[in-house]
Amino acid sequence: MKKILVPTDFSECSINALNAAIKIAKKTKAKIELVHVYDRPVIGFVDLNIDHKKNKTMLQKAQKTMEDMVSSMKLGNVELKSHILADIPLTEIMDQRKFKDIDLIVMGSQGSEGLKELFIGSNTEKVVRKSKVPILSLKEDQGSFNLKNIVLASNFYKELEGVFEQMDTFLGVFKPHYNLLKVVTPGNFETSHYSRKIMNEFASKFKLKDFSIHIYNDNNIEAGILNFAKEIEADAIVIATHGRKGIEHLINGSLAEDVVNHAITPVLSFKLKETNKNDKVLFPEI
Repeated sequence: MKKILVPTDFSECSINALNAAIKIAKKTKAKIELVHVYDRPVIGFVDLNIDHKKNKTMLQKAQKTMEDMVSSMKLGNVELKSHILADIPLTEIMDQRKFKDIDLIVMGSQGSEGLKELFIGSNTEKVVRKSKVPILSLKEDQGSFNLKNIVLASNFYKELEGVFEQMDTFLGVFKPHYNLLKVVTPGNFETSHYSRKIMNEFASKFKLKDFSIHIYNDNNIEAGILNFAKEIEADAIVIATHGRKGIEHLINGSLAEDVVNHAITPVLSFKLKETNKNDKVLFPEI
């Protein structure tokens, strides 16, 4: 891992995200790109009529707040670059040339004051859906950060195999215990014998040593993941997402996005690779 992108609105939530990114950077020797975005004030209803006086004030305030935020961090040997960008939606930051080589995004999933909507609801979902790189999402009330006790939620079919090595390479530096979790619902029944069989085969294929197998019954998969993570006091939930778009997303939704929105536990999401539509899928009921 070489670069970590951290969007910030200077809230408690984004400060927590930056602290988490610093801990990861110290483990992986990655550089941090800290980014604040804002909308320039306009005069009237014409976007081209920028109120330059107000814009200068906003920019100076953002620069001062950014400096204060960075100076309050315990960076140690971590290299950090700060950026203030205007009129760029959060979901389009990754399209900027300077951020093309980002390996991980660490972001708050609930903001407070000012730019609250930057980190909640549909914007968070859009980032999770659009991003091709892993995203670590943290809530503002997350008091500490670790990646030791991990919930890996899946059906452990073929799709996960295509992305697990990427997951394990990143998480490996933290020497985690993998809680392999399969949620069984009334509408998607599977025998415990068969579930354990495919989960053991998965663990064997990837030569996992520190892991345990859990089959959890709940009304739906999202509730099962959240309830199980809470019960074992997990440090993070790891989940894969299809990144569905357009009409397919409207019909099928995204489990990863729902988990990110509702989880108190930090969520690390990875984009699944494209597979044959006839193959078994990760959570076939969605």
